[in-house]
Amino acid sequence: MSGRADQWVADQLWAEDLAMALVDAARKVGAAACDATVGLSASLQASARDGAVEDVTRSQSRSAALRVIVDGKLGLATSSDAPTTAADIEELARTAVGIAALSSSSPHNVVLPGAQMTANEVREAGEALRTWDDDTALLDPAWPVERALLTERVVRGHEGVSGVRDVSAGVRRGLFALATSTGFLGSMRGTTAQLSCSAVVEDGSKKQIESWWSQARAMKGVQDAVVVADLAARRALARRGARRVPSQSMPVIFDPNMTRAFFGGVLAVVSGEAVARKQSWLADAVGAKVMPAGLVLVDDPLLRGGFGSRVFDGEGQAAEKRVIVDDGGRLTGFLLDGRSAARLGLPNTGQAARGSTSLPHPAPTNTTLMGGSGDLAAIVGDTANGLLVTKLLGRGADATTGDLSRGAAGFFVKDGAIAFPVEDLTIAGNAREMLLALDRVGADVDERSSLRVPSVRFAALSVGGT
Repeated sequence: MSGRADQWVADQLWAEDLAMALVDAARKVGAAACDATVGLSASLQASARDGAVEDVTRSQSRSAALRVIVDGKLGLATSSDAPTTAADIEELARTAVGIAALSSSSPHNVVLPGAQMTANEVREAGEALRTWDDDTALLDPAWPVERALLTERVVRGHEGVSGVRDVSAGVRRGLFALATSTGFLGSMRGTTAQLSCSAVVEDGSKKQIESWWSQARAMKGVQDAVVVADLAARRALARRGARRVPSQSMPVIFDPNMTRAFFGGVLAVVSGEAVARKQSWLADAVGAKVMPAGLVLVDDPLLRGGFGSRVFDGEGQAAEKRVIVDDGGRLTGFLLDGRSAARLGLPNTGQAARGSTSLPHPAPTNTTLMGGSGDLAAIVGDTANGLLVTKLLGRGADATTGDLSRGAAGFFVKDGAIAFPVEDLTIAGNAREMLLALDRVGADVDERSSLRVPSVRFAALSVGGT
């Protein structure tokens, strides 16, 4: 094992030991139940402009937090600089207990029994998920600097491109450890590498700006810089001459980027937290058909190499794959952590997400929309007249009603082909009705984030134009 690999294993053990020390200290000063989190992260980012390196930024952090429950009252104390001495650990514990004394008691404040796994077993299972890459974790400045410079040079080399808004490349490594008073101890680690670019094209009195990006767990998985630059440039050049079209009802196609924005809103309202707060347009939909049959929405924290992959959730529950919408199009339930499950009187689904200094909250992991066929080109080819949306502006659907109205840009589709670019449009509908109106779903799943979705088409939406 290399020296740096030895150090990263040592960091993982150190984080676990500190989390356990915080739990022990909290119990000694009066916490009936508690859990502790420790986070280590480091990142390196480079940007380029005008053929030169514009900025190189490196950041590191070691943070910790302690959540305690005393007489049903919750206290959270955090430290942006993780404690390193017994006195510092005790001070954080006393602070958390003191904060709890000022809080209100609630039966929903709970620390759950954790997964029946040893810390060694958790680490081994984490390695099998392939979320860590040693070369990426090294944070060698050469990789982001070279990629940023090459990407900027290539995008500027396209005829018609007048400049760039931003070009950046970066690498990151992170570690998260959790210990609970109920006996759980575990840690996870991960790396990511990313490259992004935006191109600027003069279009009369306007500027057309489009971007492209790539992200992977390892540097070798990121798209080539030339590919990223070419895609950004071609997308911007294709926007020249964009115009409005008359208001009408028509089929509307979303490319995967836009599908991600839409389904991000869907996942937000199947959160138990949103349901408990009565801010969900799917609050009454469990067991009801919410999508066309044959489509499935799956959340899988055990996906190898996924950006949301994990062995345990933010409360130490064992990670499990679950179906959110089954092949009959029915919503099977909500995403729940311990608190939201208690508030709703439902079984916990182990969906707690958590940063190293935050409270748990329900959230998805790796979510994939499955069951489609073909790709964006095939969906466009099957559309007589419609709108292909590649950019959305404004907020998503109203969390309570599902009503949606957003600015949009993209391309008008005529006779199964892209006819011309469009802009300054508005699309409107109701998100729940839109889900049921999905009449085409592709198999071109975009895997660049934890929300993995394909191109889709809605049978008809209101499009506001001239």
